[in-house]
Amino acid sequence: MQSLWNRAANSNYQSPSLSGVPPDFESFFPCVVRRHSFNPWVRHTGRYDRRYPGVGLVTHDETAILFNYGLALQHESIIEIGCWVGWSTTAWALSGVHVIAIDPVLNRLPQGESCRASLQKAGMLDNVDLIGDYSHEALARLAASGFHARGIFIDGDHEGDAPLHDAMDAQAVAADDCIIIFHDLLQPNIGRALTWLGRHGWNCGIHYTAQFVGVAWRGGLRPLHCQPDPKVEWTTLIRKRYPHLVEFPSLE
Repeated sequence: MQSLWNRAANSNYQSPSLSGVPPDFESFFPCVVRRHSFNPWVRHTGRYDRRYPGVGLVTHDETAILFNYGLALQHESIIEIGCWVGWSTTAWALSGVHVIAIDPVLNRLPQGESCRASLQKAGMLDNVDLIGDYSHEALARLAASGFHARGIFIDGDHEGDAPLHDAMDAQAVAADDCIIIFHDLLQPNIGRALTWLGRHGWNCGIHYTAQFVGVAWRGGLRPLHCQPDPKVEWTTLIRKRYPHLVEFPSLE
């Protein structure tokens, strides 16, 4: 049983329809290590910075999803709320978008310095604007400047109503044609943020991944459709473990 767990836990699943990040991607993050899945029911390899073991990063599959959204938005500017050590930031930048990353750790905290270092290793530092501030204040300034983004990735403060407030603030800077992406939709409060957007005119769906990725879109942009891991009984899993996700269609 243990050997079966280990084989499953080390699965770097990626939807076959997606392009992957460059094969040397992990070399940009010398402190990132692999571990068994953060989700015991979806055994995809987890990753975290060994200095901060309590904070997981997006999985291999989720990284590919973000990278492919970036390919679809090439040459556009996208907003990232929450960059941590820069894993997702680098994936976005490598796809060819210009990233506006917002995170208080970028205000000279060690995690923000790690983000800068990884972007530098990847040759992407000039493709990213790094804003060391809280999302509410930073997004208010962007909105006041008249800036509108066609892509927004929300993976910041996960506590309480913070994801909902990020969704509300993101809508203020969203272009008429826009996609908003959420990580960690397995948390009900993040699901409520996606529901809020649905009630305000957005189309909504989810990618079935280890942590679940939520997507809201409007206007002329459309979400990716990719195959979730066929080894997982997704319908049963959602019904039993994540009933708050039943309302959202799968983006298969």
